[in-house]
Amino acid sequence: MGNIANPILSGCISGSLSTLMLQPFDVLKTRLQDPGKHEPRSLFKVFTGLVKKEGISSLWRGTTPTLLRSVPGIAIYFTSLEIIEGSFNPDRSSKILSFLASAFSRTTAGLAVMPFTVMKTRLESGKFTYSSILGGLGQIYRHEGLRGFTYGLLPTLLRDIPYSGIYYVLYNAFKSLAFGESHSTSKNISGNFLCGMVAGLTASTITHPPDVLKTYLQLEPKKYPSMKLAIPVIYKEYGLFGFFQGFVPRMLRRTFMAALSWSLYEEMLRRLSLKTAM
Repeated sequence: MGNIANPILSGCISGSLSTLMLQPFDVLKTRLQDPGKHEPRSLFKVFTGLVKKEGISSLWRGTTPTLLRSVPGIAIYFTSLEIIEGSFNPDRSSKILSFLASAFSRTTAGLAVMPFTVMKTRLESGKFTYSSILGGLGQIYRHEGLRGFTYGLLPTLLRDIPYSGIYYVLYNAFKSLAFGESHSTSKNISGNFLCGMVAGLTASTITHPPDVLKTYLQLEPKKYPSMKLAIPVIYKEYGLFGFFQGFVPRMLRRTFMAALSWSLYEEMLRRLSLKTAM
């Protein structure tokens, strides 16, 4: 299985870099999905309005909880995936085992960082202010109890589990088509990036509706305490299009995030493995 520290370090670094670069897409997505806004909104109008009213720095709102969510989450995900795949599917030949391994790893990571997911969404929306990360966690606990840390958990899992499984299977399949049997050790970082983009685009499209539901439940938990109550309201106000609010920035963010994370992760893991072997 190799040195387990390598996937942890590689996952943390790749997650940090990709998160810092792509945070603006997440902020724009959250603003587009805000259940408190009922008028039709375009990505361009939200972008220009946000920059004009709150400044360019507002595009990086929620970066700290995003890092606290993404970096440990990515590290946990990659480490779990490395252990499971190394034990049960070392050559990545079984698509079913790859899907299950990725889904299980994502579930583990998602549960571990859920409190930061709630805070991240709320800070990105601009409707909530917290003095600090610890202060925010304390405020959520005082006003909403432990349940406050789990708002949107079900749609988050319904989004992340299939996304991770679909992405991982497609990513390996595209790499196999592009590089043949040597795809697991490919040094072609641009090729890996392209495979990651195509896989990310496909997975993002399939899993977007739960992302909209997650935002509704996290921003207005009193009005939308469950998916059952949120779904008919979204459909009544926006039709089927309502379940794809914020799709463009999320698609761009998830596609580039996945491609960057995996490309950087595999390149760093390869380099660290070579260094460890010396």
